[in-house]
Amino acid sequence: MKTVYSALAVDSNNSALSPERQLAVVVAKALSKKVRVTSMSLVGWPLLLLRVEETGAYLIFDESGTIETSINRGILQNYSLFLDKLSQLGSPEEFLGSMTSISWGELRGKENFRLKGLVEKDLTPLIKNVSLSLNLIPLDRRFTEERASLEMEEWKKIQQTVSAEIARIDEYVRRLVTISEMFIGKLAEERQRIEAKYRYEIDGERQKLEDLLKAKKPQAYEEVKKKLMEYAPKLAEIYGILSKTQLDAEAGLVSEKQIRAFVESKNRVIREIDTQINSLLESYRAEVRSYMERIRRLEEAEKRELEKVDERIQALRDGVERIRTELLSLKQSKEAELDQLASLGRRTIFADEKLEVIIPFLVVKDEYGMTQVLSPQRYSGRARSLFGFGTKLENISVSIHEDISDMEARLSVVNFPDNVRIVRGDLEKGLEWLESEGWKVRRIVEEYYIS
Repeated sequence: MKTVYSALAVDSNNSALSPERQLAVVVAKALSKKVRVTSMSLVGWPLLLLRVEETGAYLIFDESGTIETSINRGILQNYSLFLDKLSQLGSPEEFLGSMTSISWGELRGKENFRLKGLVEKDLTPLIKNVSLSLNLIPLDRRFTEERASLEMEEWKKIQQTVSAEIARIDEYVRRLVTISEMFIGKLAEERQRIEAKYRYEIDGERQKLEDLLKAKKPQAYEEVKKKLMEYAPKLAEIYGILSKTQLDAEAGLVSEKQIRAFVESKNRVIREIDTQINSLLESYRAEVRSYMERIRRLEEAEKRELEKVDERIQALRDGVERIRTELLSLKQSKEAELDQLASLGRRTIFADEKLEVIIPFLVVKDEYGMTQVLSPQRYSGRARSLFGFGTKLENISVSIHEDISDMEARLSVVNFPDNVRIVRGDLEKGLEWLESEGWKVRRIVEEYYIS
């Protein structure tokens, strides 16, 4: 299996510096406060990268066996059992009551999976910076390739489980909608029965009204005609006198007041006729109004009953929509679980089926008993002095990865032998280069040690 070494220090283009310059940058950064050390150790953290055949991404495993990844998976309730029981209910009201009594959006619990050796953090910013090998002390390799393969299979299995749960949630939603439509269909049938019942009754009343009109209109016609004939002589007399009076008025023989008196007499007779006719027709109108009132009451009763059914249908649809929203929210949480799992597969510059990558760290123990661990750094470049004063050494570089404090903490509690002093020639060569870059560094290695 191929082993690749990651750079301890890179330039602004993420290209590895030469080994002696890498070492000098990190030592200068660590000892920028002019403290002295009892030991400095270059430590290599071995990582195993296994390629996921389906995606081409890599799972990164800690060969030292100190890192693991914890995955929480929500456990779904037995929705199939709920839906089976709901499908056996007899009425829409039972269905709605039972459906809304279930806490659809809650999980039954959570299950925790620990994937031993799997690195959750994205270390690709470190892995991609390939370098020549430094004189590193490797951590003990306690985590084998065989164990990593088993953990990868477990990782795939969890993804398959979550994917199946997502598919099942979609199926639960479909089943719920299907069951609800069955009860909505029953209510629709009830609605049709109500419409048919009232249509029969209303049509019956309309037919009776039509029959009444056919029978009564000729009678009313004859009675009104007869009544008008009774007033015909009187009207003829009034209009005859009125016509003569109007001629006299034209000749100036009668006054306007007399004319108005005759006109008022005519109007009184006409009003009397209207009153008589209205009185005569009232019995017919009463019968028509009676039928119309019965039709109106039937239409209002139909409307009320249909509105009640529509409200029940809407209550079912609203309830199903609320539950659908809750289940889709669960689906989103499951998709987030799946995304988290998938995100553990990292894209790198490599194409090997498997390879080992060594990440370098500098572990420094100073004269005050403090331990400092530096992860790979990005060199800031030539020092830019201000008013002739050198740039502070703490600004000589920045960490490439800001979120590996847990790895640094693990290294800080281990006592490693000093392996920097033995490469003093390389270190001093790197320090000389830093001085030429404008950095105020101690050029002699012994100046960094207590003794």
